[in-house]
Amino acid sequence: MKHLACIVGIALITVGVYFLMFYVEIKILEGQVIPPAGVKIGLWLDGFKHWAVIGIGISCAASLLWYALGQCLFNIDGSGKANSGRIVWCLLLVLPAVAIILGIYYTKFPQEAGWIAFVFYILNAILCYYLTTALFSPDKLKYVVPGSKYLRFW
Repeated sequence: MKHLACIVGIALITVGVYFLMFYVEIKILEGQVIPPAGVKIGLWLDGFKHWAVIGIGISCAASLLWYALGQCLFNIDGSGKANSGRIVWCLLLVLPAVAIILGIYYTKFPQEAGWIAFVFYILNAILCYYLTTALFSPDKLKYVVPGSKYLRFW
């Protein structure tokens, strides 16, 4: 039952980040961004949403993969052998990083306030991956994620 609760927690954080992107970030970008010449703001925002959703989805997939690997592969006995888990966590962090880079690369740079969109790409992907893994890692890896001992009380 605890496994289902962790997976639901991962899904809820992912959906929360998605709604934050869709209802808050889009409103901020509508008022701040001046798209490139010849591109309408609606079309530019559609491209932003596309790459933001890809970043959030890849972060969620990386979190689920982290959970599955933690359940199946790692056998940490509490004696400080968490380094291999931390290495795998950092390697999986590369997946959201690649999504961020792709989003930045394929989004046409606007005339004004483009940096805000790129900060949102970073926040969406990293926040989704970090919070889901810090709060819902398997018990034997629950303190492997940096800072998780300050966020996780169960």
